[in-house]
Amino acid sequence: MGVTGNGDYLFWVTQPSDTPAKWTVAVNEALRAPWFTYNGSLTDFLVSVLRGATSVPMFPKDLLDHGPAFTPSTLESSTPAAVGRTSVSTGAIRDWANANGYDLPERGRIPIEIIEAWKQENPS
Repeated sequence: MGVTGNGDYLFWVTQPSDTPAKWTVAVNEALRAPWFTYNGSLTDFLVSVLRGATSVPMFPKDLLDHGPAFTPSTLESSTPAAVGRTSVSTGAIRDWANANGYDLPERGRIPIEIIEAWKQENPS
C-alpha cells in the first residue's frame, strides 16, 4: 500500500480478509528479510511512528529530525484517461461484480480486473 523514499515497502496484512478494520501493517526493506509488523491499523501505525512511539528498525534513525512530511504520489499510467465518461459509484460496480460471480469483499479497493470487466459490459 505504500513505499518510503528509502525503498521500504508497507503492506496491509489482510487477515481476516473479510474484516478490513482488523488489518495490520507489515514493513519490508526493499522486499528482503527482515519484516517488521505492527499490530494495529494503518492510521495507528502512522500516528505511532510520527509521534516517535514506534521505531521501525529499517527506517532511518533521523526519520523525524526534520519533522514529518507527506508527498502524494502522482498517477503514472500508460492507459489514457477516459474522456467524457460519467462517474459511476463503486456500489454499482460491486453490485454488478457480485451479480456476475466475482468474489469481492464489501469494503476495500476494487481490483482493476473487475473494473475493466465492468467497463466492457457497460460502455458509455
